[in-house]
Amino acid sequence: MPDETRQGGRAGGDAGPLHALALGFMAARTLHTALELRLFTHLRRGPLLPEQLAPRTGLAARALERLLTACAALGLVVRTPAGVANAPLAAKYLVEGKPTFIGSYLRLFDTLGYARWGELLTALRRNAPLDVAHPYQHLASDAAAARTFLAAQHAGSRSLGRALARRFDFTPYACLLDLGGGSGAYTIELLRHYPHLRAILFDFPQVCRLARRRLARAGLLARVQLVGGDYERDPLPRGADVVLWSGNLHASSPARCRQVLAKLRCLLPPGGCLLIHDYLLDDDRSGPLIPALLALHLLLVSEEGQVYSGAELRALLAEAGFTAITQQPFLPGHSSLVWARVPAAATPRHGLSEEG
Repeated sequence: MPDETRQGGRAGGDAGPLHALALGFMAARTLHTALELRLFTHLRRGPLLPEQLAPRTGLAARALERLLTACAALGLVVRTPAGVANAPLAAKYLVEGKPTFIGSYLRLFDTLGYARWGELLTALRRNAPLDVAHPYQHLASDAAAARTFLAAQHAGSRSLGRALARRFDFTPYACLLDLGGGSGAYTIELLRHYPHLRAILFDFPQVCRLARRRLARAGLLARVQLVGGDYERDPLPRGADVVLWSGNLHASSPARCRQVLAKLRCLLPPGGCLLIHDYLLDDDRSGPLIPALLALHLLLVSEEGQVYSGAELRALLAEAGFTAITQQPFLPGHSSLVWARVPAAATPRHGLSEEG
C-alpha cells in the first residue's frame, strides 16, 4: 500500500462513519416500521420468543427475524435466553401507554418528512419549498391533520413540560400565556406543578377546541382561558406576566419574529418574563446536528421558517427591548431554553402597538 494511502487512512480514520451516514435512512425506517408494528409495546411485559411475537406483529418468521436483528443492532431490543426484550431506551420511550412514550411524536418525522426529503435537491436549487408556505398553517383549516399532529405533539411534550416546571421557577408569576400552546401539554404540566398559576392558551381556534378536551380531562379547564387566533397577525390576550413560546419560533421569519417579540414586549408588565424553547444552532452555526437538519427540513416545507442561532435570537430579544437574556441547553444537542425579562421600570416602547 502506498505511504500516502496509509497516511490518509490514519489521518481520516476508516470509512465506517460514512457508511453509517449513507445508510442512515435504513435505520430510521427500521425504527418507524417497528413502531408501526407496535413491536416495543408487544414486549412491554417482558421477553417473548420469536414464535410468540410473530402472530402479534403479523409477520412471517423469516421477516420478523430480520427486523429483530436490525433492532438489536440499533440497540432497541436485546436477545435473552427467555426471548427478545426491549432495551432500556425502548422500554422507557417506545411503549404505548407509558407517560414517557414519544413513539407517535417520532413517527411524525416519518409521515411528514420522509417522502419530502427525496425533493431536497430540487428545493435547494429553487431556494423554496415545492408546495407548502407555512409549516403549521394547515392546522388552522385541516381538522384531521390537526388532530393527528396534536395527539403526537402532546405525547412528545408532556415530559418536556415536566422538565420545564423543574428547570424554571414560575413561583413569582400569576398568569402564563402559552403562545401557540397546541394541545396544552405544557400548560397542563405547569399548572399541575404550580397550583397558584393560571394560564391563557392562544392558538388557532380549532386547535383550542382540541386543547379544551385535554384540559378538561386533566381537571384544569377552570384555570385556563382559551383564546383562538393567529399570533403572527392577531392581537394577543392581556393579563399574563410570563409567556412561554415553545416549539414555534422556527416557523417565523425574522420579520415576523420581530413583530411577535414587539407585541410580547408591549404585552408583558415590568418585570415580566418571556421563555422561548426551540431548536437553536450554535453561534458559529456548526451544529448541533438535529437543529441543523431541521433547518434543511424547513426549506422543504416553509417559505419563511428558519432555525435561528443562539446569537441571532439573543440579538432579536435585545432589539425588542428585553434584558437579562439567558440561554441554556434544554435537551442537549436538541433544543435550548432562552428567557428574557422586561425591565422592572419598563414603559411601552414608542412606535410599537399590541397589534404589532
